[in-house]
Amino acid sequence: MLGDDGMYSCGCGYRKDDFWHCGACQSDAECEDPNVDEELCDNEACEYPHASEIHLEDATHYSCSRDVGGKYCVHYCDNEDECAFLVGPIIPPEDNWDWHYADDYPDDVWYDCPSCDYMTWKVIVGEDEDGDKNTDFEAATCANLSCSSSVDVSNLKTPLSIRLACNSEDCNGISWSEFSDEDWPSEYYCDCCSRTEPSEWDSDEDDFYCDRCEKYHDDDNDECSYDNCCVDEDDDDEDDDERVEVQIEIDLAKGKQSNYQYFIGADRSTYITVQCDRCSNPLHCKVGSENIDDFWTNGFFNGDEQIARKNLFPSLEQVYELPSKLEKNDFVKSDFNKTDFNKTDFNKSDFNKSDFMKE
Repeated sequence: MLGDDGMYSCGCGYRKDDFWHCGACQSDAECEDPNVDEELCDNEACEYPHASEIHLEDATHYSCSRDVGGKYCVHYCDNEDECAFLVGPIIPPEDNWDWHYADDYPDDVWYDCPSCDYMTWKVIVGEDEDGDKNTDFEAATCANLSCSSSVDVSNLKTPLSIRLACNSEDCNGISWSEFSDEDWPSEYYCDCCSRTEPSEWDSDEDDFYCDRCEKYHDDDNDECSYDNCCVDEDDDDEDDDERVEVQIEIDLAKGKQSNYQYFIGADRSTYITVQCDRCSNPLHCKVGSENIDDFWTNGFFNGDEQIARKNLFPSLEQVYELPSKLEKNDFVKSDFNKTDFNKTDFNKSDFNKSDFMKE
């Protein structure tokens, strides 16, 4: 159950702080605690079916340690380290995340197997001793059949995408309130004093109690004991709202995008530039590929391949300065000395006149 600050509610309007099931309308109650993310565990081998809860410190998964590409966080069912799953994508301000198990996780996530030379797009799930489908990541195996080692969630990666952070002093970032649902539902707050702290639920009176006004929500406002009523002293100025840095994602698997500007640098790497959507400052990504157009067109990810050698994945890195471009005159004749070619390397006997017949 939830802690002392938890609150369950039912769609019929009846509220209580200590139940899962509503006796008034015989339906399951829903948790309205903004710090709780709750869903039905989708793993048949994990006490299926049952609800699993995640406590969110700031009412958003953005505060989690997003260890998978800075985009997904790893959680365990009921915090018992028995059933691992991913939550994401967490991209502010679009904070609409899903829970993902090993049998159906996002397409941009690959498993970087430490026991072989491959990354696999999916992993192999099996069954537990009772024959139930086990979709726990740590019960799955590498999709490389010649390897089949156990999966370690710490090796889940997003090798074809990167998130570029805007650190410009000119950027105001994103307001925390844009992607965090840290407020309780409106009926939890006192309309009389309009304070920003939720009122406490009094199960004996079946109503919320405001300790500032010293009255219940259903009481008349003339019963208010607060001297400065209707003045919200806790209301922060909008300029003081906590903000986070803007992050722009580059996903090579989606191909060339209209907002990409790119060139080949003198170091024969590709440099992609995009603009911050808040301050328009440029953000730069270094891609370890000299022919990015061919990679976009003919890359292994365009087919149905679920396994690829690690050396096929170009490196991705955010950089803050751009090198000079690769010029055509970087390929000069002096790079090839005549002495590098010995006539004996080309023997006339290697070429048969019949190979070159006029038609």
